[in-house]
Amino acid sequence: MKLSIHLKPKGNEEYYVYICLTHQSKRVLMATPYVIGAEHVKKGKIANRAKYAEIYNNELLKYEERLGKIPAAEKLSLSALKEILCASKTTDNEVVEFFSEAEKCIKEMEGNPKSRRTAMVYRSSLNLFKEYTRRTALYTFEMTSKMMQGYIDHLASSKEPATIVNRVTIIRRLFNKVKDVHNDYDLGILNVKNYPFKRLRYPEVISQAGNKALSVADLRKVISAPIPEGKGYRAYELEYGRDYFLLSFYLIGINPADMWDLTKDQLKEGWITYSRRKTQRRRGGAEISIPVSSYAMELLERHKGRGEYLLDVRDNYKSLESFVLQINRKLHKMYPFFNLDMDKEYFTWYSARHTWASIAANECAFSDEEVARALNHQSMHRVTRGYIRPNWSLLERMNEAVLAVIQNEGR
Repeated sequence: MKLSIHLKPKGNEEYYVYICLTHQSKRVLMATPYVIGAEHVKKGKIANRAKYAEIYNNELLKYEERLGKIPAAEKLSLSALKEILCASKTTDNEVVEFFSEAEKCIKEMEGNPKSRRTAMVYRSSLNLFKEYTRRTALYTFEMTSKMMQGYIDHLASSKEPATIVNRVTIIRRLFNKVKDVHNDYDLGILNVKNYPFKRLRYPEVISQAGNKALSVADLRKVISAPIPEGKGYRAYELEYGRDYFLLSFYLIGINPADMWDLTKDQLKEGWITYSRRKTQRRRGGAEISIPVSSYAMELLERHKGRGEYLLDVRDNYKSLESFVLQINRKLHKMYPFFNLDMDKEYFTWYSARHTWASIAANECAFSDEEVARALNHQSMHRVTRGYIRPNWSLLERMNEAVLAVIQNEGR
């Protein structure tokens, strides 16, 4: 990558002076305010460099300084480099590369045990945005409302409205983090001046909560329907996915992240006691004790972990993210065998939690407050709840009632 002086005939025996950027046998020209006479040009070059030293000192050296400050400059196209170099002509402000700075933010989150799972979601969202831009480097000033609206429209062809909002919101949060790192508002130093998230149009988010819960009849199909051998998979591989879906249901909608973390010492006398990872920051750690039915115990025995962990998920998967992804893929492969009254896209791991809650409320007539407590949601009476010693026997009664519905025994 090289910068040089380039002359272009103007006519009237004069030449325009350009800065030429050359890289991999290609070049782009950037205009300067200088014009020189033909008498000072020899073989297409300035003959008297001393006379025109200001061109080299005021223009060429400044462009070289700007080029040296651009992170990962070799990864950019010449047109992108030209845009950056020209944009920084009138300012000494720092040029900020978004992708690398966002990566730093995510790595910082990964270093904190409480935010590692959140970091996974952030990394996934950043990678999706990178795929859309088809860029290895993206500078903050290049991010415009037009670019972000294009990203939203692109996602609309394959993602649910709520997913689109979440994905773009994460990019906005990363942008804000980068902005806060590189701007000093007290000193008035604004290296990141733009804000590309205004006036964006999102698809309408329609609540699909009801669609995420299986009916009692559909749940029975998931429990009992045979899974045949097929091309590209083994039946036992899909059975593994069904087992974990049902284990989540039998354990009152326990989340994958909490399954991943369960250790053998958390199972005592027919109860599993744990703190939900999602709400660990809540006062008291959001601890909950859930009863282990005979159905759940059978699956726990079948998928017992080798070491300290209760389940075999860490023996079979490298990360929580891959665990969740593969289980959902297995569920989607099984979908045709069940003939469910539910769209395929909603048949995911979290359907188990929605299904348990819906049966408890609609079939067993437990109150919303009781269902919320069973799911370990934050109570509307937070202060009062702090004075009451937890009694988890309600969860045992609720779970027995839900399982009885599945067995056709009623409440």
